[in-house]
Amino acid sequence: MLAQALRDKAFQLVFEKSHFKRGQLDSLLVKRYAKANGLRVKQVLSMKDKPASEGALERSASQARRVISKSVATLVLAVSLGLTDFEVVNSIPRLALVLEQSKVQKPVKEDADRLLGLIDAILERASQK
Repeated sequence: MLAQALRDKAFQLVFEKSHFKRGQLDSLLVKRYAKANGLRVKQVLSMKDKPASEGALERSASQARRVISKSVATLVLAVSLGLTDFEVVNSIPRLALVLEQSKVQKPVKEDADRLLGLIDAILERASQK
């Protein structure tokens, strides 16, 4: 399931800079898909990029949720200690929206390059102060 999203260069760039492991994010996406569509996890196991048991999928999805929790806590701590600023935090929803829109409307090469530059700039700024 994740392989399809990673065909987008912008998504791939952000994924590579994240703390997610491929299997973790794939498992979480499959679980969310199952929940959103009222399906049992067993019914969607085949949607994973690599086959896994139901137990392995559960463990991997749980690890992905911990990555999200720790990332949020890290960001809150970094802002509160002055290690990064609110402008970085405020840019996250805008960046997520741009990424979401790029899935629906494929950007032309110039737009894609500009988007990748924006992503790099925001991620770089987040780690500087």
